[in-house]
Amino acid sequence: RALRTKINYQQDNLFARVNVDALNPAVTADVTISRDGALAGAELAYDLNSGAVTKTNSTLGFAGPDYMITMQGNNSLNMFQLAFYQRVTANVEAGARAVYDYKNPEGGVSAELATKYVLDKDAFVKAKVDNSGRMGLSFTQTLRPGVKLSLAGLFDTTRLQENAHKMGAALTFEA
Repeated sequence: RALRTKINYQQDNLFARVNVDALNPAVTADVTISRDGALAGAELAYDLNSGAVTKTNSTLGFAGPDYMITMQGNNSLNMFQLAFYQRVTANVEAGARAVYDYKNPEGGVSAELATKYVLDKDAFVKAKVDNSGRMGLSFTQTLRPGVKLSLAGLFDTTRLQENAHKMGAALTFEA
């Protein structure tokens, strides 16, 4: 159960919102400012019962005509993420992400590389691989306007002989 109130405020280079849940007294607020491709944002969550800040996140980024780079500090600056995206051609997109979790020194840095290839106006494939040896593959086909079929798999390449893989299908209807 929830009783939520949402307030959004937007101008050309500013977007802010506040969410209040009256049944579970909590307030979440975020703000993003941008100018000439550069952006900065912050998010804060506050629990009214305990009087404590429960979440702080911040982001800096830059978006060019066919690329974007962002740096985020999440979980009260205990986790850092650097991401890069580029539209290489009209049919190919590529991205990379590195994450460092300060509270989990055993995990170190995790990294992902991903790509998307547009086959035609109704179909595309995606692939993703991370430094743990997981590889994700997906295929999406528009069957008719408003109806898409997606087939996907997540494979653990370090345990190919084991039952450690996931497969799935989704049928999406859009109005």
